[in-house]
Amino acid sequence: MTLQGLSFGTRGTSGSANLVMVPDVEGLDPGDARKELEDRGFRVVLLYVEAPGEPDDSVTSQRPEKDEPRPRGSSVSIFVVKNPTMSADWTARFDQIDGALALLESDGKAESRKKEILDAIDAATTTITKAGGPPSKSTP
Repeated sequence: MTLQGLSFGTRGTSGSANLVMVPDVEGLDPGDARKELEDRGFRVVLLYVEAPGEPDDSVTSQRPEKDEPRPRGSSVSIFVVKNPTMSADWTARFDQIDGALALLESDGKAESRKKEILDAIDAATTTITKAGGPPSKSTP
């Protein structure tokens, strides 16, 4: 219907033909999430984040969120958990310090071993310092 140069009614949906609903990929393995998104025509931006308590190598969030219509070929960012890890050597050093501190807090028996305990803490701390400090908590 036309009324003084204005058209009413349904127009073609050529502009919306390229819109695709963003799938929910949270909780998936990054490879599976990438495949799901690429299969729907999206480009994937992979970002690593620290998320203590969340399992490594899982998608913790996404942008845009699920069920949002986006043009085919647009980017979807997925945030993948990569928590810092410590080598067994660093873990052993910190365990030595924890053990020594536990002795200091025990029921008075540590007083007679105070020098031994402080020496153990000092040795572990010196080793850590000489090695350049504990590992960085930065993500890849």
